[in-house]
Amino acid sequence: MTGLTKALVASAVFAATTAAAPLIASQDASASVCGTHEHVTQLLAGRYKEARRAVGVVANEGVMEVFVSSDGTWSIILTSTKGLACIIAAGKNWEEVKAKLPDPAA
Repeated sequence: MTGLTKALVASAVFAATTAAAPLIASQDASASVCGTHEHVTQLLAGRYKEARRAVGVVANEGVMEVFVSSDGTWSIILTSTKGLACIIAAGKNWEEVKAKLPDPAA
C-alpha cells in the first residue's frame, strides 16, 4: 500500500467515524461504515434506497461516489484501490444544481 493510499484510507476512516457515523448510527445501529464496495453499495441501496449519481477518481488512488435517493438522502463513499469502501459523508435534502461550467478554452 502506497503512502498516498494509506493516507486516503486513513482520511476516509477518520471522516467516516467522525462525520458520518453519528448519522448512520442514528438511522440503524447495525449499519457498517466501512466494508467491501459491494457491501457498502448494497447497504445504501437496500436500506436508504440510494443509487449512484456521480463518480470521480481521487489522485489515481481511489474512487469517490455520490449516492442519492428520491427522498433527498445522500451518501458519499470513498473506495481505495484495494477495495475498502467507507462512507465519508451522509445527509439529507440533496439538490441538483444546474450550473454552467466555464469554458476550458477561455
